[in-house]
Amino acid sequence: MSSEWVMLDDLDAFAAEHSDPMAAFEEDIIHRITTRHGSNLDDEDFGESIFDWLSGSRDLDGMKAALVTEISRDARTAAVSVSLEDLGGDLGVRITIDVEADSGELLRIVRIATGGGELVSE
Repeated sequence: MSSEWVMLDDLDAFAAEHSDPMAAFEEDIIHRITTRHGSNLDDEDFGESIFDWLSGSRDLDGMKAALVTEISRDARTAAVSVSLEDLGGDLGVRITIDVEADSGELLRIVRIATGGGELVSE
């Protein structure tokens, strides 16, 4: 039997887990791209922290490839593309993720990873 931790962003305004499968998929992708690789004790190969990339070399091509690889590990992912736009300095990087789910549904996630270590919606 396996269980999954429920994080605060996995809950709706009434503290219930989301029932929409695409909303859950989106949240799982956000967890994948914000979790430091090797920090999940249940799956040490899980995660590719965008913040590690941005605080280090800022190799956006390497970051893009790593994010595509990480998101592709989710069994629900049929196809994925990632684009990154450096907004300059502490403004951060705009991350656009387009995912085709195995159900055929399309999902677009757009967030800004700030220089202060936050991931915010536009």
